[in-house]
This record gives sequence, C-alpha cells and structure tokens, in this order.
Amino acid sequence: MVDSPSMGATRPSGRWAWATLAAAVLLLSAVWRLETLDRRPLWMDEQFTERVVRGSADLAALWKVGSQDDYQHPPLAYLGPWLAAHGVETPARLRLPSVVAGLASIALLAALGRLLFDRWTGLFAAFLMGISIYHVDFSQEARPYMAGLAFTLGQYLSLFGFLLRGRRELLVPFAACAAAALYTYHLALLHVGVAAGVSVLQVTDWARNAERRGLTAADAKARCVALGLAFLAVAVVYLPQIPSLVGLLSSRGAIPSHVLDVSPRFVHELVQRWGSGSGWTTNLYEAAFAIGALRLAARRDLVALGVLGWLAGPVLVFACIPFSKYFDIRFLISALPAFFLVAAAGVDGAARVAGLLAARVGFAEGATAAARAATLGASAVAFLVPAVGLYRLFRVAERRCGDFVNLPEVIEAHDRLCADHLVLNTIYAEHQFLVKSLRKGIALEPGELDAFLGSYAFDGGPSIEITRSGDRLMAQVPGRLQYELVPESDTRFFYRVLSERTITFERGADGQIEALVLDSPGGSARATRQP
Repeated sequence: MVDSPSMGATRPSGRWAWATLAAAVLLLSAVWRLETLDRRPLWMDEQFTERVVRGSADLAALWKVGSQDDYQHPPLAYLGPWLAAHGVETPARLRLPSVVAGLASIALLAALGRLLFDRWTGLFAAFLMGISIYHVDFSQEARPYMAGLAFTLGQYLSLFGFLLRGRRELLVPFAACAAAALYTYHLALLHVGVAAGVSVLQVTDWARNAERRGLTAADAKARCVALGLAFLAVAVVYLPQIPSLVGLLSSRGAIPSHVLDVSPRFVHELVQRWGSGSGWTTNLYEAAFAIGALRLAARRDLVALGVLGWLAGPVLVFACIPFSKYFDIRFLISALPAFFLVAAAGVDGAARVAGLLAARVGFAEGATAAARAATLGASAVAFLVPAVGLYRLFRVAERRCGDFVNLPEVIEAHDRLCADHLVLNTIYAEHQFLVKSLRKGIALEPGELDAFLGSYAFDGGPSIEITRSGDRLMAQVPGRLQYELVPESDTRFFYRVLSERTITFERGADGQIEALVLDSPGGSARATRQP
C-alpha cells in the first residue's frame, strides 16, 4: 500500500507537517526516557548485567558468557551495555543502549505503519508507543528487551516490504534482523516462526496465482527462491544457539501453574498496562484496537495475518507452556508494536469516518481533511493526558525509590513507590500479576467465612487479624496493609496479590478453627487463635 492522499499527505505542506510532528514525537519520547535514566539504582537483573559487563575483559569473553549465564541469555543480550559502559559501569551508561533501541523501535514502527497503511497511521502508532509508560520503563533497563524489540521490528518491516513490493534486497536486512533478534532473546524464535508461516502461505499464493498477481512464472520462482535462501541463512546462523535453547526449555525454573489464562480480564489489564491507561482511557484503547483489527481483517491479505500473528503469538505461547523467571511474560513486550499499530489503524479508521461524514453533509473537500485531522488530534490529546499524569507519578517514583527492594509488600509497607512497582515491572510483580488473574479459587458463603474471623498470635512475633469485608476474607498484620484471601479449599487460602503466600486454617477436635499456618517464600509460621 502507499500513502493516502488525504490530509495533504502528497502535498509539500503535508510532508512538512508530518515531519514536524514526527520530530516532536521523537523528542517527547527521548525526553521521557532520558530525564529519569539514572534516578534509581540498578535493580536485581540490572545488577547482573553490570557484573557481566564488569567481568568480561573483551568481546570474546563477553560472547562466552552468553548462553552460559544463570539466565541462559543469548550472547548479544549484553553487547550493548558492554560497548557503552565497560570500564565505567554507571547506571546511565548501562541503560543508554536500551534508550537508543527504544527510540529506534519507535521510528521503525512509524515506518511500518506507513508501509502497511499510510504515514499518518504510522506516526500515530509511534506516538502511542512513545507515550507508553510500559515502553518508557523497559527503555530504561540495562536488559535486552528493547534491543530485541528493535530487531524484531526490523525483521517484520523488511519482510512485509518484500512481500508487498517484491524488493529482494529487503531480504538482506530481514535475515540480519531475524538472526540478531535470535541472538538477543530466545522468544525471537516465535517471531521467526510467524514470519515463516506467513511466507509459506505467500509462496503458495505466488505459485498458484502468479499471473493474477501480475508476476511471470520466472518472477514468482525467483521470489520464492530468494525467500527460502533468506530463511536458510537465518537457520544456519542460529544452529550454534540450539543447545542453549534446549537447556532453557529443560530448565527446572519452569513453574507449571504459571501459564496464561487468556480471559477478558487478563486482556483488559494487559491493555491497561501497555497503553498507560486507566478507566475510560483503557476502554478507548480497546475500542481503537477493535476497530483496527476489523480494518486489518477486512484486507484479507497475508500481511494482515502476519501482524495479527505477531500480536497473538507470544500470548498463545504463554497460554500453552509454563513460564519461569528465565522465559516469562515480560517478553510479551515483543508484541507491543503490533498492538499500537492496530490501535492506530483503528483511530485512523474512526478519523476517516469523520471525514466521510463531513463530506456527506456537504462540507468541501478541505473540510473533510480537516475533520479527519481534528479527530486524530482529539484522539492524541485523549491518549496523552492520562499518560502525562502517569509519567509524573513515574518521575516521583524515581525520586522516592531509594535503594531498590524487589518485594512489593516491603515497598508498600515503607510507603516507597518505586517506578518498577508502579508499572509492575519486576519478576516478582509480573508473576503476581499473572497468578492474580490465573490462580483459581472456590466460592465460600459469607457465613462459612465467619468461622475464620479473629486474632491469631505468632509465637514470639506479631499477631495477624482475619476479618471479613462483604464476601471477602481479609488478612492484616497490625500496622501493615490489608490483603484479600482467596479460598482454594474450605481451610486453605492464598493471598490475592501475594500469591506465593498461603494460609491454612487448622480445626480442633470440636471442629472449630484454633490456629493458622502462614506459608511464604521465607518459610512457615504457626499462629494460635486468641480468645
């Protein structure tokens, strides 16, 4: 597809407007990612990156660490931080490659949107990802997420460009980006699989419908051969990493209960986090995404299928296999560009409808373009205002965090709002988020809950109060936060947001509750019910 002629896209004034707005989007994105870059200390995983960078004397040593560290990352995972910070391992230097990769991913998304729709849709998609606090936070981590995201975007941009325009030279950056992504994070294998699936369908279509597609038999064959050689090159380059992947998948770190339950609630919470929204803003993102998905599906082409596969692939993977700290939900960020691209297509679709309505009621052609522009502008403000509010909290969190503590309940108890906790970006919090929506409870009547109420005293320690709020059982250590308990059986409950903690109530000979046992990562403790 080519740029739409509406909104002056083909006029010099339209190009200048687009360039000005694109520069503004990149400037805002850079400020939000650089302003708070070094305001918090390195957290747990970033400290591991620092140790790898500090302990690798040269690139050869760094390469050996890849696939052999405790997390079994591919060797390029640490390349950016090493190049930027080796010898001067400051937080800002270690994180700077992620900022650069994050900004590159925004620019690449603008180019992809222009390729698939038009330049205004691409710019709006880049804008949405630029103001996503989720993307901002990951752009400030000395970890491989943003580098992997940029390589994945480059892979899809090059492949879709080849499929749509037949330019075989695009297969060179496709193969390079795909191989680089595979050597940066393991889940890139999924995206190479999505690309391969779309390519197989496209090759089949070329073979069957070459004449209808305006291709000679020789042209169709040449395209198929070139595409096959590109994937062969990626496979050959990836072969040395297969033992690392096998070791990862056989790791004992997998937690069988931690698989995604792709429910409406999970999707809503994921959209809320990705889009930096809350309340009606999240609903606006969901509406825009639904419209964009319909626009994409209406195209009925393989590229549209590829975008939807890019988005759905990681979600389906984690819905089918256990994840662990080595291979967890944070890699869903690889689907982030596809989400914003579809949402931007939905906003642009609504803007086009506004323009058509303006034309139908008798406005001139210029007014039609103005109606579309006004709709896009109003939508941008609607998405930006809540994102600015959350970014202000993010800045406050950076200043208040102090020495990072990777336990949300400790942060809450000391009234320390860490930026990581704000966007649920720690391993511990990520697991909480998923288990909160996945772990299944049972229903108990309010009268049944009354049997557990009371004060329980730990031996030589504090007490814990069990109360009821409506049909929910609550637990609270005096002076600490109150947490909801979810029943798993008639005597066993888990903490709704601290899922690794469970309380099991003990009954006496008379059937009455006389004690409870609190199980947590730190061990078990028994508390006796007080009269």
